[in-house]
Amino acid sequence: AFAGNTSITDVTIGTNVTEIGANAFKNCTELTNVSLGSNTETISYAAFSGCTSLSSINWPNSIRNFGAWAFSGCTALTSAELSPSLETMDANVFNGCINLTSVTVNEGCAVIGGSAFDGCTKLRSINIPNSVTKLGESAFNGCKALLTATIGKGVKNIQSNAFKNCTSLENVMMGNKLTNVNYQAFSGCSSLISITVPNLSVPDADKSSFNYFDATLYVPEASVNDYKAHPVWGKFAKIQSIVEDIYLTIIQSEGGRVKMPITKGIKYAIVIEPEEGWAINTVTFNDEDVTSQLAQNIYNTPIISANSTLRVAYWTTSDVQAV
Repeated sequence: AFAGNTSITDVTIGTNVTEIGANAFKNCTELTNVSLGSNTETISYAAFSGCTSLSSINWPNSIRNFGAWAFSGCTALTSAELSPSLETMDANVFNGCINLTSVTVNEGCAVIGGSAFDGCTKLRSINIPNSVTKLGESAFNGCKALLTATIGKGVKNIQSNAFKNCTSLENVMMGNKLTNVNYQAFSGCSSLISITVPNLSVPDADKSSFNYFDATLYVPEASVNDYKAHPVWGKFAKIQSIVEDIYLTIIQSEGGRVKMPITKGIKYAIVIEPEEGWAINTVTFNDEDVTSQLAQNIYNTPIISANSTLRVAYWTTSDVQAV
């Protein structure tokens, strides 16, 4: 209805509107601000495509669907914090949004269509939630500023060219349901430093899925040799076991605790220093009384290979207290 109108600068959509029709504001090149109504559910095919001045748009919680090319070529758009109700993004939704630096895709979205962010050359990172089950071909092709990509466990297939020519991409975390990495999915990713694949079963990978192999590949400890034997994964310069995050929790009162990350497979010397007027009553490690193992108020842990808890109780001359 307003396609090609170069006089429009601001648009406010009423609460009675549930759908923005196809091509509704396409090529409104002076449009800078859009306020969507709280009941808007669908933004249809190319509704705001080519709105090269559009820099401000709200994303109401009501939005469920983006049609193909909905915001393609919106070159002034810098961020998109998408609705938590969003379920599908069709192909090319943000294609060519060359100044888009950040985007938030929330849990609940199921589909990111082909070339959805193709050519978003300033996009810095992407976190694909576990709810996404379809990641289309060329979804992030040519995102040259992309540094990190986290791919949720719902994605079983990384489609062809999905991250092709993401030349700054350094770190990739793949989901544990991954079964296949397709044709040239990461081709041209020349800056890769680390790739984490948490699957015990080695996913298939097309011979062209990667063409740079200087990165370190992190995989489950039990599967290191299987990845090394694979014709594609085995090409990576280093293949190492995933370092699991484990924590030592220290409890000295009922009002709080200290939880600190530690390195798996290490022994620790814990120095316990009672305040003046107090003394150590009991020390337990993972519910085992280890008080007798103290030497000069130091407890030396065994090798810690899983989350562990150290609990200390103190006493005064009157009774035992936790402080």
